[in-house]
Amino acid sequence: MIQVGVGRSDLEDSLAAGKEAAGIACSEVGCGTTFSLMFCSVKFEIEKVLEGVRSVITGPMMGCSTAGEITNKGVSTGSVVVMCIKSDKITVGLGVGENIGQDARKAGQNSAASAIKELGEEMRTASQIFVKTKSGKFANLTPFSMITLPDALTGGGADVVRGITDVVGLHFPVVGGSPGDDLQMKKTYEFCNDKIYSDAVVSAVLRSDLVTGFGVRHGWHPVGKPMIVTKSKGGQVYEIDGQPAIKAYEEFFGKEITEEALGKEFSMNSLGIPAWESEYRLRWPILKKEDSSIICAGEIPQDSVVRIMEGDEASAIAAAKAAAREAMISADEPDEIAACIVFDCISRKQLLGDRAGKEIEAIQSVVGKETPLIGFYTYGEQAPTSGAPAGFHNQTVVVYIISKTTEGEMVARSI
Repeated sequence: MIQVGVGRSDLEDSLAAGKEAAGIACSEVGCGTTFSLMFCSVKFEIEKVLEGVRSVITGPMMGCSTAGEITNKGVSTGSVVVMCIKSDKITVGLGVGENIGQDARKAGQNSAASAIKELGEEMRTASQIFVKTKSGKFANLTPFSMITLPDALTGGGADVVRGITDVVGLHFPVVGGSPGDDLQMKKTYEFCNDKIYSDAVVSAVLRSDLVTGFGVRHGWHPVGKPMIVTKSKGGQVYEIDGQPAIKAYEEFFGKEITEEALGKEFSMNSLGIPAWESEYRLRWPILKKEDSSIICAGEIPQDSVVRIMEGDEASAIAAAKAAAREAMISADEPDEIAACIVFDCISRKQLLGDRAGKEIEAIQSVVGKETPLIGFYTYGEQAPTSGAPAGFHNQTVVVYIISKTTEGEMVARSI
Protein backbone atom coordinates (compact mmCIF):
# COMPACT_ATOMS: atom_id res chain seq x y z
CA MET A 1 0.00 0.00 0.00
CA ILE A 2 2.77 2.46 0.95
CA GLN A 3 6.50 2.21 1.48
CA VAL A 4 8.69 5.07 2.69
CA GLY A 5 12.46 5.39 2.93
CA VAL A 6 14.70 8.13 4.34
CA GLY A 7 18.37 8.72 3.61
CA ARG A 8 20.96 11.19 4.84
CA SER A 9 24.49 11.93 3.71
CA ASP A 10 27.22 13.97 5.36
CA LEU A 11 29.78 13.42 2.61
CA GLU A 12 31.75 16.50 1.56
CA ASP A 13 31.53 15.85 -2.19
CA SER A 14 28.26 17.30 -3.51
CA LEU A 15 27.59 14.72 -6.21
CA ALA A 16 28.46 11.81 -3.93
CA ALA A 17 26.32 13.21 -1.08
CA GLY A 18 23.26 13.46 -3.34
CA LYS A 19 23.78 9.92 -4.63
CA GLU A 20 24.30 8.48 -1.17
CA ALA A 21 21.24 10.09 0.45
CA ALA A 22 18.99 9.14 -2.48
CA GLY A 23 20.45 5.63 -2.64
CA ILE A 24 19.74 4.95 1.03
CA ALA A 25 16.15 6.23 0.73
CA CYS A 26 15.46 4.30 -2.47
CA SER A 27 16.94 1.08 -1.12
CA GLU A 28 14.10 0.96 1.40
CA VAL A 29 11.29 1.23 -1.18
CA GLY A 30 12.69 -0.21 -4.41
CA CYS A 31 12.36 1.31 -7.86
CA GLY A 32 9.60 3.55 -9.18
CA THR A 33 8.96 6.07 -6.41
CA THR A 34 5.65 7.95 -6.43
CA PHE A 35 6.98 11.11 -4.81
CA SER A 36 10.26 12.23 -3.24
CA LEU A 37 11.50 15.14 -1.12
CA MET A 38 15.08 16.43 -0.90
CA PHE A 39 16.46 19.08 1.46
CA CYS A 40 20.10 20.18 1.60
CA SER A 41 22.58 22.72 2.91
CA VAL A 42 23.87 25.52 0.69
CA LYS A 43 27.43 24.49 1.56
CA PHE A 44 27.15 22.08 -1.38
CA GLU A 45 27.26 22.77 -5.08
CA ILE A 46 23.49 22.68 -5.49
CA GLU A 47 23.59 21.58 -9.14
CA LYS A 48 25.84 18.63 -8.26
CA VAL A 49 23.65 17.56 -5.33
CA LEU A 50 20.57 17.56 -7.55
CA GLU A 51 22.46 15.67 -10.26
CA GLY A 52 23.45 13.04 -7.71
CA VAL A 53 19.93 12.66 -6.36
CA ARG A 54 18.33 12.52 -9.81
CA SER A 55 20.81 9.88 -10.96
CA VAL A 56 19.02 7.63 -8.47
CA ILE A 57 15.46 9.05 -8.30
CA THR A 58 13.57 9.64 -11.53
CA GLY A 59 10.00 10.16 -10.28
CA PRO A 60 8.30 13.41 -9.16
CA MET A 61 10.49 15.27 -6.64
CA MET A 62 10.45 18.61 -4.84
CA GLY A 63 12.84 20.15 -2.36
CA CYS A 64 14.85 23.17 -1.28
CA SER A 65 17.92 24.50 0.48
CA THR A 66 17.76 24.73 4.26
CA ALA A 67 19.02 26.23 7.50
CA GLY A 68 19.45 22.71 8.93
CA GLU A 69 18.13 19.25 8.17
CA ILE A 70 15.96 16.78 10.11
CA THR A 71 15.55 12.98 9.92
CA ASN A 72 14.81 10.09 12.25
CA LYS A 73 18.44 10.34 13.35
CA GLY A 74 17.82 13.86 14.63
CA VAL A 75 19.13 17.28 13.64
CA SER A 76 22.03 17.82 11.24
CA THR A 77 23.68 20.71 9.43
CA GLY A 78 25.65 20.58 6.20
CA SER A 79 23.89 17.43 5.01
CA VAL A 80 21.58 16.12 2.29
CA VAL A 81 18.36 14.36 3.32
CA VAL A 82 15.93 12.51 1.06
CA MET A 83 12.54 10.84 1.54
CA CYS A 84 11.12 8.44 -1.07
CA ILE A 85 7.44 7.50 -1.03
CA LYS A 86 6.08 4.61 -3.08
CA SER A 87 2.33 3.98 -3.02
CA ASP A 88 -0.50 3.00 -5.33
CA LYS A 89 -2.76 5.15 -3.11
CA ILE A 90 -1.07 8.48 -3.88
CA THR A 91 -0.81 10.65 -6.99
CA VAL A 92 1.09 13.94 -7.16
CA GLY A 93 1.05 17.10 -9.25
CA LEU A 94 3.97 19.53 -9.07
CA GLY A 95 3.84 23.23 -9.90
CA VAL A 96 6.12 26.27 -9.84
CA GLY A 97 5.46 29.99 -9.49
CA GLU A 98 8.35 32.32 -10.25
CA ASN A 99 9.26 35.96 -9.56
CA ILE A 100 7.96 36.25 -6.01
CA GLY A 101 9.80 39.55 -5.67
CA GLN A 102 7.76 41.06 -8.51
CA ASP A 103 4.34 39.63 -7.65
CA ALA A 104 4.21 37.21 -4.74
CA ARG A 105 0.48 36.58 -4.95
CA LYS A 106 0.67 35.75 -8.65
CA ALA A 107 3.57 33.38 -7.99
CA GLY A 108 1.44 31.55 -5.43
CA GLN A 109 -1.47 31.35 -7.83
CA ASN A 110 0.75 30.00 -10.60
CA SER A 111 2.33 27.32 -8.42
CA ALA A 112 -1.06 26.03 -7.24
CA ALA A 113 -2.71 26.19 -10.65
CA SER A 114 0.15 24.39 -12.41
CA ALA A 115 0.28 21.68 -9.72
CA ILE A 116 -3.48 21.08 -10.07
CA LYS A 117 -3.17 21.00 -13.85
CA GLU A 118 -0.47 18.34 -13.62
CA LEU A 119 -2.55 16.31 -11.20
CA GLY A 120 -5.50 16.29 -13.60
CA GLU A 121 -9.21 17.03 -13.64
CA GLU A 122 -10.13 14.76 -10.72
CA MET A 123 -9.52 17.48 -8.11
CA ARG A 124 -12.45 19.50 -9.39
CA THR A 125 -15.01 16.78 -8.82
CA ALA A 126 -13.79 15.05 -5.65
CA SER A 127 -16.20 15.21 -2.75
CA GLN A 128 -15.43 16.26 0.83
CA ILE A 129 -17.28 14.75 3.78
CA PHE A 130 -17.29 15.18 7.54
CA VAL A 131 -16.67 12.22 9.84
CA LYS A 132 -16.67 11.96 13.62
CA THR A 133 -13.19 11.12 14.89
CA LYS A 134 -12.14 9.06 17.90
CA SER A 135 -11.75 12.28 19.89
CA GLY A 136 -15.41 13.13 19.29
CA LYS A 137 -14.66 16.01 16.91
CA PHE A 138 -15.71 16.21 13.28
CA ALA A 139 -12.97 16.17 10.66
CA ASN A 140 -13.29 17.39 7.10
CA LEU A 141 -12.15 14.36 5.16
CA THR A 142 -10.59 15.36 1.86
CA PRO A 143 -8.33 13.29 -0.39
CA PHE A 144 -6.22 16.39 -1.14
CA SER A 145 -3.42 18.26 0.58
CA MET A 146 -0.58 20.51 -0.54
CA ILE A 147 3.07 20.90 0.37
CA THR A 148 4.58 24.26 -0.57
CA LEU A 149 8.13 25.64 -0.41
CA PRO A 150 8.08 29.44 -1.04
CA ASP A 151 11.19 31.59 -1.06
CA ALA A 152 10.79 34.12 1.77
CA LEU A 153 13.98 36.12 1.29
CA THR A 154 12.65 37.92 -1.77
CA GLY A 155 9.55 39.04 0.14
CA GLY A 156 5.83 38.50 0.20
CA GLY A 157 5.62 35.20 2.08
CA ALA A 158 2.08 35.92 3.24
CA ASP A 159 1.06 37.01 -0.27
CA VAL A 160 2.37 33.74 -1.74
CA VAL A 161 0.06 31.83 0.60
CA ARG A 162 -2.84 34.14 -0.32
CA GLY A 163 -2.17 33.38 -3.97
CA ILE A 164 -2.28 29.66 -3.29
CA THR A 165 -5.54 29.92 -1.37
CA ASP A 166 -6.99 32.05 -4.19
CA VAL A 167 -6.79 28.83 -6.22
CA VAL A 168 -7.39 26.02 -3.72
CA GLY A 169 -9.62 27.75 -1.14
CA LEU A 170 -9.03 29.34 2.24
CA HIS A 171 -9.19 26.21 4.36
CA PHE A 172 -7.42 23.80 2.02
CA PRO A 173 -4.73 21.85 3.92
CA VAL A 174 -1.66 23.76 2.70
CA VAL A 175 1.50 23.02 4.71
CA GLY A 176 5.14 23.82 4.14
CA GLY A 177 8.22 25.82 4.92
CA SER A 178 10.32 28.56 3.38
CA PRO A 179 13.79 27.50 2.20
CA GLY A 180 16.92 28.59 4.05
CA ASP A 181 20.58 29.25 3.27
CA ASP A 182 22.32 28.34 6.54
CA LEU A 183 21.47 31.80 7.96
CA GLN A 184 23.48 33.64 5.29
CA MET A 185 20.24 35.45 4.36
CA LYS A 186 21.40 35.92 0.76
CA LYS A 187 19.80 33.41 -1.60
CA THR A 188 17.74 30.23 -1.29
CA TYR A 189 17.00 27.49 -3.80
CA GLU A 190 13.86 25.56 -4.68
CA PHE A 191 13.83 22.26 -6.60
CA CYS A 192 11.20 20.78 -8.89
CA ASN A 193 12.23 17.52 -10.55
CA ASP A 194 15.45 18.34 -12.47
CA LYS A 195 15.25 22.13 -12.22
CA ILE A 196 16.62 24.62 -9.69
CA TYR A 197 14.87 27.92 -8.95
CA SER A 198 15.31 30.97 -6.74
CA ASP A 199 12.74 33.67 -5.99
CA ALA A 200 10.12 30.97 -6.61
CA VAL A 201 7.58 28.73 -4.91
CA VAL A 202 7.36 25.01 -5.62
CA SER A 203 4.10 23.28 -4.66
CA ALA A 204 2.89 19.70 -4.71
CA VAL A 205 -0.78 18.69 -4.64
CA LEU A 206 -1.21 15.20 -3.23
CA ARG A 207 -4.27 13.11 -3.89
CA SER A 208 -4.26 10.26 -1.42
CA ASP A 209 -6.64 7.49 -0.45
CA LEU A 210 -4.61 7.39 2.77
CA VAL A 211 -5.69 9.76 5.52
CA THR A 212 -3.34 12.68 6.12
CA GLY A 213 -3.19 15.15 9.00
CA PHE A 214 -1.26 18.17 10.18
CA GLY A 215 -0.66 20.18 13.31
CA VAL A 216 0.78 23.64 13.94
CA ARG A 217 2.04 25.15 17.21
CA HIS A 218 4.63 27.56 18.55
CA GLY A 219 4.39 27.53 22.35
CA TRP A 220 4.72 31.29 22.94
CA HIS A 221 2.25 33.20 25.15
CA PRO A 222 1.48 36.94 25.51
CA VAL A 223 3.23 38.88 28.27
CA GLY A 224 2.99 42.46 27.01
CA LYS A 225 -0.01 44.76 26.86
CA PRO A 226 -2.12 44.97 23.65
CA MET A 227 -0.69 47.60 21.27
CA ILE A 228 -1.65 48.99 17.86
CA VAL A 229 0.68 49.01 14.87
CA THR A 230 0.10 52.59 13.74
CA LYS A 231 2.47 52.52 10.77
CA SER A 232 3.85 49.57 8.83
CA LYS A 233 4.60 48.28 5.36
CA GLY A 234 5.02 44.58 4.76
CA GLY A 235 7.34 43.24 7.44
CA GLN A 236 8.68 46.68 8.42
CA VAL A 237 6.99 48.15 11.49
CA TYR A 238 7.61 51.90 11.81
CA GLU A 239 5.36 52.85 14.71
CA ILE A 240 3.56 51.10 17.55
CA ASP A 241 1.05 53.15 19.53
CA GLY A 242 2.26 56.23 17.68
CA GLN A 243 5.89 55.84 18.81
CA PRO A 244 8.94 54.47 16.98
CA ALA A 245 8.51 50.69 16.96
CA ILE A 246 11.71 49.92 18.88
CA LYS A 247 10.38 51.97 21.83
CA ALA A 248 7.86 49.22 22.58
CA TYR A 249 10.74 46.83 23.18
CA GLU A 250 12.86 49.37 25.05
CA GLU A 251 9.99 49.90 27.47
CA PHE A 252 9.49 46.15 27.78
CA PHE A 253 13.16 45.36 28.43
CA GLY A 254 13.77 48.55 30.40
CA LYS A 255 16.86 49.52 28.39
CA GLU A 256 17.96 51.28 25.22
CA ILE A 257 18.44 48.98 22.25
CA THR A 258 21.33 50.09 20.04
CA GLU A 259 22.34 46.99 18.07
CA GLU A 260 21.05 46.52 14.52
CA ALA A 261 20.86 42.72 14.58
CA LEU A 262 18.30 41.81 17.22
CA GLY A 263 19.50 38.82 19.22
CA LYS A 264 18.18 35.77 21.00
CA GLU A 265 15.99 37.70 23.42
CA PHE A 266 13.92 38.94 20.47
CA SER A 267 13.35 35.39 19.27
CA MET A 268 12.09 34.65 22.77
CA ASN A 269 9.99 37.84 22.80
CA SER A 270 8.52 38.13 19.33
CA LEU A 271 5.40 40.06 18.32
CA GLY A 272 2.12 38.17 18.26
CA ILE A 273 -0.97 38.96 16.20
CA PRO A 274 -4.27 37.51 17.55
CA ALA A 275 -5.21 34.78 15.10
CA TRP A 276 -7.44 31.98 16.33
CA GLU A 277 -8.96 30.55 19.51
CA SER A 278 -6.81 32.64 21.90
CA GLU A 279 -3.72 31.81 19.82
CA TYR A 280 -1.34 34.22 18.14
CA ARG A 281 0.51 34.25 14.83
CA LEU A 282 4.13 35.11 15.56
CA ARG A 283 6.33 37.68 13.85
CA TRP A 284 10.04 37.52 14.62
CA PRO A 285 11.80 40.93 14.90
CA ILE A 286 15.25 40.50 13.33
CA LEU A 287 16.62 43.99 12.59
CA LYS A 288 16.44 47.52 14.02
CA LYS A 289 16.78 50.24 11.38
CA GLU A 290 18.29 53.73 11.77
CA ASP A 291 14.80 55.26 11.88
CA SER A 292 13.97 53.04 14.92
CA SER A 293 11.66 50.83 12.86
CA ILE A 294 11.80 47.05 13.17
CA ILE A 295 12.13 44.52 10.35
CA CYS A 296 10.14 41.35 11.07
CA ALA A 297 10.33 38.00 9.30
CA GLY A 298 6.77 38.34 8.03
CA GLU A 299 4.22 41.02 7.34
CA ILE A 300 2.36 42.90 10.08
CA PRO A 301 -0.54 44.85 8.56
CA GLN A 302 -1.04 48.43 9.69
CA ASP A 303 -3.69 48.80 12.43
CA SER A 304 -3.00 45.27 13.68
CA VAL A 305 -3.27 44.58 17.39
CA VAL A 306 0.02 43.08 18.62
CA ARG A 307 1.44 41.87 21.89
CA ILE A 308 4.96 41.01 22.94
CA MET A 309 5.16 37.25 23.38
CA GLU A 310 7.36 34.99 25.47
CA GLY A 311 8.69 31.51 24.85
CA ASP A 312 11.40 29.29 26.29
CA GLU A 313 13.00 25.90 25.72
CA ALA A 314 10.36 23.96 27.62
CA SER A 315 7.44 25.62 25.84
CA ALA A 316 9.07 25.11 22.42
CA ILE A 317 9.55 21.38 23.01
CA ALA A 318 6.03 21.03 24.42
CA ALA A 319 4.63 22.82 21.36
CA ALA A 320 6.38 20.40 18.99
CA LYS A 321 4.74 17.51 20.80
CA ALA A 322 1.37 19.30 20.70
CA ALA A 323 1.70 19.87 16.93
CA ALA A 324 2.37 16.17 16.41
CA ARG A 325 -0.58 15.31 18.62
CA GLU A 326 -2.81 17.68 16.65
CA ALA A 327 -1.69 16.02 13.41
CA MET A 328 -2.61 12.62 14.82
CA ILE A 329 -6.05 13.82 15.94
CA SER A 330 -6.78 15.40 12.56
CA ALA A 331 -5.96 12.04 10.96
CA ASP A 332 -8.29 10.26 13.44
CA GLU A 333 -5.44 8.83 15.52
CA PRO A 334 -4.29 6.14 13.07
CA ASP A 335 -2.61 3.03 14.41
CA GLU A 336 0.31 3.36 11.99
CA ILE A 337 1.99 6.36 10.39
CA ALA A 338 3.67 5.88 7.03
CA ALA A 339 5.57 9.20 6.94
CA CYS A 340 6.10 12.37 8.94
CA ILE A 341 7.33 15.67 7.46
CA VAL A 342 8.44 18.52 9.74
CA PHE A 343 8.81 22.23 8.93
CA ASP A 344 10.54 23.91 11.87
CA CYS A 345 11.59 27.56 12.19
CA ILE A 346 15.33 28.20 12.44
CA SER A 347 14.68 30.52 15.40
CA ARG A 348 13.53 27.52 17.39
CA LYS A 349 16.79 25.74 16.65
CA GLN A 350 18.69 28.84 17.74
CA LEU A 351 16.67 29.01 20.94
CA LEU A 352 17.22 25.33 21.79
CA GLY A 353 20.86 25.13 20.72
CA ASP A 354 22.33 21.76 21.64
CA ARG A 355 18.88 20.65 22.78
CA ALA A 356 17.28 21.06 19.33
CA GLY A 357 17.07 17.30 18.99
CA LYS A 358 14.72 17.20 21.98
CA GLU A 359 12.05 18.84 19.85
CA ILE A 360 12.32 16.09 17.24
CA GLU A 361 12.28 13.45 19.95
CA ALA A 362 9.06 15.00 21.27
CA ILE A 363 7.47 14.64 17.83
CA GLN A 364 8.70 11.05 17.56
CA SER A 365 7.20 10.23 20.96
CA VAL A 366 3.80 10.83 19.32
CA VAL A 367 4.21 9.55 15.74
CA GLY A 368 6.57 6.71 16.61
CA LYS A 369 10.35 6.59 16.72
CA GLU A 370 10.53 4.17 13.79
CA THR A 371 8.20 6.23 11.56
CA PRO A 372 10.14 7.57 8.55
CA LEU A 373 10.66 11.28 9.24
CA ILE A 374 12.19 14.13 7.26
CA GLY A 375 12.18 17.90 7.57
CA PHE A 376 14.22 21.07 7.62
CA TYR A 377 14.74 24.35 9.46
CA THR A 378 12.88 27.13 7.69
CA TYR A 379 12.67 30.89 7.20
CA GLY A 380 8.89 30.77 7.68
CA GLU A 381 6.14 28.16 7.86
CA GLN A 382 2.81 27.70 6.11
CA ALA A 383 -0.34 26.05 7.49
CA PRO A 384 -4.00 26.72 8.24
CA THR A 385 -4.99 27.04 11.87
CA SER A 386 -8.16 26.16 13.69
CA GLY A 387 -10.90 28.46 12.40
CA ALA A 388 -8.44 30.46 10.27
CA PRO A 389 -7.22 30.08 6.67
CA ALA A 390 -3.78 28.92 5.61
CA GLY A 391 -1.23 31.56 6.51
CA PHE A 392 2.42 32.44 6.87
CA HIS A 393 3.98 31.82 10.29
CA ASN A 394 7.24 32.59 12.12
CA GLN A 395 8.86 30.65 14.97
CA THR A 396 6.39 27.83 14.50
CA VAL A 397 6.60 24.09 13.91
CA VAL A 398 4.32 22.34 11.41
CA VAL A 399 3.97 18.56 11.45
CA TYR A 400 2.39 16.73 8.49
CA ILE A 401 1.67 13.00 8.51
CA ILE A 402 0.54 10.38 6.02
CA SER A 403 -1.15 7.46 7.73
CA LYS A 404 -1.56 3.85 6.66
CA THR A 405 -5.33 4.13 7.15
CA THR A 406 -7.48 4.57 4.05
CA GLU A 407 -10.35 7.02 3.92
CA GLY A 408 -12.77 4.10 3.57
CA GLU A 409 -11.47 2.50 6.77
CA MET A 410 -11.75 5.83 8.61
CA VAL A 411 -15.35 6.33 7.50
CA ALA A 412 -16.28 2.72 8.34
CA ARG A 413 -15.03 2.94 11.90
CA SER A 414 -16.80 6.27 12.49
CA ILE A 415 -20.21 4.79 11.72
